[in-house]
Amino acid sequence: MYLLEILAGVVIALGCVASLCAPNYVGSILFAIGLLMVKRFGLRLLTGKAGFMIEENVKVPKAAIKLGKIFAFNIVGTFIAALMVLLMWQTDSPEIALAVERAQVGSLLSMFVRSIFCGVLVYAGVKAETALETIIYVFAFLVARFTHSIAYSFYFWICVLTAQATTQMLFALLIAAVGNVLGCFLIPAAIRGVKLLSSFRSC
Repeated sequence: MYLLEILAGVVIALGCVASLCAPNYVGSILFAIGLLMVKRFGLRLLTGKAGFMIEENVKVPKAAIKLGKIFAFNIVGTFIAALMVLLMWQTDSPEIALAVERAQVGSLLSMFVRSIFCGVLVYAGVKAETALETIIYVFAFLVARFTHSIAYSFYFWICVLTAQATTQMLFALLIAAVGNVLGCFLIPAAIRGVKLLSSFRSC
């Protein structure tokens, strides 16, 4: 039970690992393997499922519980991946240093806005019909430095396991998750609103 959620966290972490090992733009492209694997194997990712809650007309309390469970098990997956990475890399390696750098938080408000924009692009990437289209959406949010909460959780766990985490990072993770969900909601909610308005006017 919840294995698909845990595996989704693991494959997003694999995308993080690939991006840490490669030069900037190459790493941004390789990061997309996480979302591509989520789509290919039908894994359950927070940012992959949130927008569909609107499409499926799931009531708010039920949707919140479902998304909370998905998020919890996604970050279990990134924790497992972080543990395995520390068996592969030394704690003073450049890759670990870069992961810690990516976990640093400036303004929490900025993090929230960035996570909303990320949610919009990830929703589009999940709906994309081709792998190339998905890669472009992922590349766009990485280049723009938008925040993907599950990817951020991998960097957060690296900081925890190397004793470099802060309370602010934990708040940032939770804020990013909320922002991602809101971003994923925007397009399907707008489309649904337009349809409802159109049907009301036609009456």
